[in-house]
Amino acid sequence: INGMRVEMSEIEFHASTYLDGKKVVCMPFEPATGITQICLFAESESMDEKSLMAYLRTKLPSYMIPAKIISVTEIPLTVSGKTDRQALLSRIKK
Repeated sequence: INGMRVEMSEIEFHASTYLDGKKVVCMPFEPATGITQICLFAESESMDEKSLMAYLRTKLPSYMIPAKIISVTEIPLTVSGKTDRQALLSRIKK
């Protein structure tokens, strides 16, 4: 993303660790500005986004910090049981 090697699984690992093993999905998105950013979806009804961001800043380089964190009640799945990334992308307000 933006010329940097970003390991989405590493972001997901640290976020899931902070959230006591809750399911998280990290993915790139392109807002109206055209600059690719990172969005983190967390399967959590209540979450302190500021403290999660502070925690991620201690574990990850600045270019891997998500621009958005979106809390969802359940990560949507496709009929084959995989994460429905299109459904998640539709939840991002650009």
